[in-house]
Amino acid sequence: MVLKKTNNRFIPYLIGSACGMINGAFGGGGGSVLVPSLEHFLSFDAKRSHATAIAVVLPVSIISAVTYIINGNVDFSVAIASALGASAGAPLGALLLKKITSDLLVTVFSLITFAMGLYLLLR
Repeated sequence: MVLKKTNNRFIPYLIGSACGMINGAFGGGGGSVLVPSLEHFLSFDAKRSHATAIAVVLPVSIISAVTYIINGNVDFSVAIASALGASAGAPLGALLLKKITSDLLVTVFSLITFAMGLYLLLR
């Protein structure tokens, strides 16, 4: 709360650093931290925080991917097939963002994040 009131211009850099570290260490997930951070610390609404997170995660993911490729950790056949599928789904998700309410967006995002966390804990 204190950071929100100070309007500190360094907050986006701190949020971005956390996003990058998480994305780099775990191969993704930076956006899961970025979305609530933008909402809490910068008072973004749900739609703006999700859209901004996508714009931030792209360059972060490229940098992480290059690092993983250099270290020989990428299965290219799976990566290419998944990228094609994700590229087809991304415009649909972006269009859906325009159509749904912020409340529904937060609920669905929370449920998906909770389910993923529960799966990881129980596997």
